[in-house]
Amino acid sequence: MAELELVCADASALINILGSGVPEEILESIRGRIVVTNQVFREVKRCPFEGEKIFRPLIPLREGGFLEVVELDQASLEVFISLVGAVPPDDLDDGEASTIAYGVFHDGAVVVDERKGRRICRERFPQLRTICSLDLFRMYFERCGSNFERCRSALRSAIERTRMHIPHDYRVWTEAILAGSAVTEANAKVHGSKYSARSRTPERCHPIPK
Repeated sequence: MAELELVCADASALINILGSGVPEEILESIRGRIVVTNQVFREVKRCPFEGEKIFRPLIPLREGGFLEVVELDQASLEVFISLVGAVPPDDLDDGEASTIAYGVFHDGAVVVDERKGRRICRERFPQLRTICSLDLFRMYFERCGSNFERCRSALRSAIERTRMHIPHDYRVWTEAILAGSAVTEANAKVHGSKYSARSRTPERCHPIPK
């Protein structure tokens, strides 16, 4: 995957990253600037690990410099209002709406997993680069894959603890990783461009069965 200079992540992606158990490593592997809106920052209130009652788990990541919390400017705010105030089924919650609105005006990639949000990106903002949580995990494998078992453990943890959805085009790659094969993107037949292209959305998302 090409380098990303700016990544704006929605709450679901951050929860998946937290569920990996190594959020700092995954965020650091992205290398570009990682931002979350104030709306998303407030939305992620608890750590997905059972028994760990960590309130506001994004605070250590912000304080450690792994992500930045941003405000919507006037132009982004207008898009945000239009998204949250749209007539159902075209309305979005505050987190998704703010993520998309920020990405539109700051030339960034947005990490959105929900089908509805991705559909709206495709229909209203076809030039906006939209990626998914699995793209972030793939970057983690590409850059930290020398420690394959650690990377695989992080992926498995995210799937088991957050029920992270796996886009259809990523199932072969994900299942190969979980089975213990240090596969490449090519031989795993992962067509990442289908999911991350600006005008495409996967037809199906499935949780990997345990």
